Amino acid sequence: MMNPQVTVVQEARLQDDVVALQDTWQAQPPLLVGLIAHLTGTALQEDMVPVMRRLITRGQALLEPKRQSTNPMIEKHLLCPERVRRVPPHFSWVDHRLVRDQHLRRADAKAWALYLVLVTVSDEHGLSYYGEATLGRLLSLSVAEVVAARGQLLAAALIAYEAPLYQVLALEGVGR
Repeated sequence: MMNPQVTVVQEARLQDDVVALQDTWQAQPPLLVGLIAHLTGTALQEDMVPVMRRLITRGQALLEPKRQSTNPMIEKHLLCPERVRRVPPHFSWVDHRLVRDQHLRRADAKAWALYLVLVTVSDEHGLSYYGEATLGRLLSLSVAEVVAARGQLLAAALIAYEAPLYQVLALEGVGR
């Protein structure tokens, strides 16, 4: 039996693959590498890199906007640009004026639980887009209770809502 000889071209391709393998491998965060090792049941780079490349390709496809998509990604926009929240001087996203200006009297505990979740999950502008079912699951509330809680926060002018987008609003002057 004869040993197949590797041509110069094949050897160059093999070296390119090794370099590409190392580049792909080293560019990944440890969490991703560990997760792929766990899912594939191997720690060998050559076994994990094809999986990693497929995951990267899928991730890029999800993150890139698709113009022809029937279910486009939600595009965030400020609902009340004149009331974008800022970190107060006393350094807390939960503004002390909620207590001091008696805003707490304007809604029940379920509404405040919803407010806390919205403050927690929102971005720097107070924006988030959690669905009613997800919020209900997080808060152990029915969808009807989430809707009622949202209504109280809207009536108190603490949030703005335009399905599916929420905006936690900056507090206005003294509570009513």
